[in-house]
Amino acid sequence: MSCMVVCLRKLDVLPSHVAPSKTRFRSYFVAACSLVVQVLVFGLLAPAQGQSPPAEVLLPLIAVDHRGQPVSDLRPESLVVWDDKTQISSGVKLIPGTGLPLRVGILIDTSNSQRDNELYKAGVASVKDFVNQVLRLDEDRVFFELFSTTAEATLLLSKQQLSGISFPFQVGGATVLYDAIVLACTDRMGKPDSRTPMRRVLIILSDGEDNQSHISRAKAEAFPVSSGVLVFAISTNNSGRELKGDAVLNHFAKASGGTAYTGLRQREIAKVFGQIREQIESMYYVAYVPPVTPRNGDVHKVDVQPAKGLKREFRTPKFYAWNP
Repeated sequence: MSCMVVCLRKLDVLPSHVAPSKTRFRSYFVAACSLVVQVLVFGLLAPAQGQSPPAEVLLPLIAVDHRGQPVSDLRPESLVVWDDKTQISSGVKLIPGTGLPLRVGILIDTSNSQRDNELYKAGVASVKDFVNQVLRLDEDRVFFELFSTTAEATLLLSKQQLSGISFPFQVGGATVLYDAIVLACTDRMGKPDSRTPMRRVLIILSDGEDNQSHISRAKAEAFPVSSGVLVFAISTNNSGRELKGDAVLNHFAKASGGTAYTGLRQREIAKVFGQIREQIESMYYVAYVPPVTPRNGDVHKVDVQPAKGLKREFRTPKFYAWNP
């Protein structure tokens, strides 16, 4: 309203011996009112300075058809999202992963249990081809993490930096699988940002056994989910029967929305890496503003289902930890 006062004071600046005509007075008054209206309307329409859009939940999602093949024809209306039993009725966004940068971590078990394991050797041999195929954009990055008694990770590497890279795979020692997963999520993946989404994936090549981690499995399981990371696990168990480690890998993968591959034969390893690559290339991110703003660290159950009549299976995390 200060603009209105300033404009109207123009009526008083005429010399006292000059009497303004009714026409001139009316023109000043109309101009002043017009300016005030413009200022008020602009104030209503213009966004408030310094205000950021509300933080969103960002969930990785893989959709497959009845044959288990990934599909890439989804729209926001293709899904129904529930956040702590509250349906998100509007504002759900579906972000195709195709054009998003990729950050992928390759976690390789080098503990004593991998000694003389042909399944493991086939997995290690397939890693380089997989990485060369999956890194496509200039912004795509990969890191490698080897773990046995301790875990050590490389820096983030571009496709160009992979040329000639090799690792001394010295097998031996105990296993810190859980510590390795936590290290990958905290030191290499970092916190997700809904304003600049990227595909975030961990590939674990291991038998799933752990006998020396400092963190429990239950606590470690929360780290990929809170980091917005999809976990794909390839079991190197070659015993011919399901062991405890296979169940562990399944837990990590399913909690994040990914998949674990167990009971494999050596000749199937390359095919599995190809299936993982297809899922990475066809994945989505579901974004929405939570119905009630959670407090930092709050854990919400989430359920993403196909819309009625849509014959699709969705793989996505079952909860998220709010940490905008």
